[in-house]
Amino acid sequence: MAEEVPDQGKPIWLVVDNASWHHSKALDWHHIKPLHLPPYSPDFNPIERLWQPLKSQYLAGFVTKRSEELADKLEVSIKQLLSLPETLKSVCRTHSD
Repeated sequence: MAEEVPDQGKPIWLVVDNASWHHSKALDWHHIKPLHLPPYSPDFNPIERLWQPLKSQYLAGFVTKRSEELADKLEVSIKQLLSLPETLKSVCRTHSD
């Protein structure tokens, strides 16, 4: 007998920004319901606080046409950021802290 999933039948919401690809008619969300953030609302999207130091300190001036090179650069950059706990702590601090 299959084990019953406790939340089966309940909607699963995924908070997404208003990037054009999140509105694509070709995108099949399956059972997930997208909850689009209001336009121009980076304060509602906590990942934006992490992107700021990555873009300004690690990716500034970095240009490539190769996705593998970009993935490698992102991996190295994130590892460097993670090695700086005080910087990471200040970036990830929420308004309730």
